[in-house]
Amino acid sequence: MSKECEFCHQPMDGSKKRFCSYACRNRTYAAQVKAKRPNLVCPNCEKIFTVSPADLKRGRGKFCSRKCAYQFRHSEKNPDFMVIHRVCKNCERGFVVARSVLREGKHTGNFCSRSCTYEFRRKGEGFFGKKPYSGSEPHMDSKGYIKVYDPNHKKEVGQHIVVMEKILGRPLEPGETVHHKFGNRSDNLPEKLELWTTRHGAGARVSDLYHKDVERLALENYKLKQALNELRGLTILP
Repeated sequence: MSKECEFCHQPMDGSKKRFCSYACRNRTYAAQVKAKRPNLVCPNCEKIFTVSPADLKRGRGKFCSRKCAYQFRHSEKNPDFMVIHRVCKNCERGFVVARSVLREGKHTGNFCSRSCTYEFRRKGEGFFGKKPYSGSEPHMDSKGYIKVYDPNHKKEVGQHIVVMEKILGRPLEPGETVHHKFGNRSDNLPEKLELWTTRHGAGARVSDLYHKDVERLALENYKLKQALNELRGLTILP
């Protein structure tokens, strides 16, 4: 008596097996397991999908894909996601931003995208209103130079460059640099700066340092003599 395969319905002569091959058996069992899976609805795209009971016990299977899970987590559909409606300062388009982002800094959540942020700054408008960017207060960078905002350069430059340009009455030419005579990069007095036509390395001339040391030793010598005379009850004339 001929018998048919339960999956592909091909005849099997004199066989007591239910399937003609292992492939048909595995496909039948896979279809039975899939039929037992519950049908769920994705809360983001509202698509119907199935999930295995094992994943359902582990807390998985809430979304049909990782993309939908990410979109739902950062959208208004998520009740746990606290969002605020804002208006972009550049394009004046409404957008949504999370409360946690606003807590990161005082300038966050003002623009809908990075392109709007860069475009807004290229216009020369500050974060606190429509006014020219004036830069921050003079501060020292990691190399020891004093940085200030120069409206001629429209950016922060070294204070020694600004001082030298005021002395020359013109901006520096390409290749010109400003050298600190005594090696102190934070001392930008005009008499302690000089113009170089090429790049220069770190340090100072030995003659400059020697002259500075002579002045320091002379002052220390004067103070020692004054202290010695005070101990003797005498006064020293200037």
